[in-house]
Amino acid sequence: MSETTSNVEMAHKISENEDRTVPHGPRFFRVIEIIEAFALAVVAVATAWSGYQSALWSGVQAELYGESSKLRISADTDASLAGQQRLYDIITIHEWIRAKLSGNDKLARLFEARFRDEFGVAFNAWMKLDPLNTPGAPPRSHLHAGV
Repeated sequence: MSETTSNVEMAHKISENEDRTVPHGPRFFRVIEIIEAFALAVVAVATAWSGYQSALWSGVQAELYGESSKLRISADTDASLAGQQRLYDIITIHEWIRAKLSGNDKLARLFEARFRDEFGVAFNAWMKLDPLNTPGAPPRSHLHAGV
């Protein structure tokens, strides 16, 4: 045998010598190697599965985040519109009351014609209580509570 041997040959010779000195023998180490290989395979598969699930859930999370942002913007838009409509209703009923109390029925009818449909329902129910002549009728601030 030559004086220069490869690393593989050296490792083989060392392992042969170890096999003789260990009471379990080479078969025991082969079983251990198989168990180690199996454990490493399980770890590799678990790591790959973990990466796959992470990517999958990151996509789902991004999609749901986008959906929640869209819904939040829509809710903010609706809340802003509701505030504007409420302000419109308050201004028109205020001006209607001023026109009505000053005896300007033509102007009062003009404002009444400009009530929003939803507000008109509440206004008509309020008018049935004859609020201008009935002291016990609810004030106009209650008119807007249900709209």
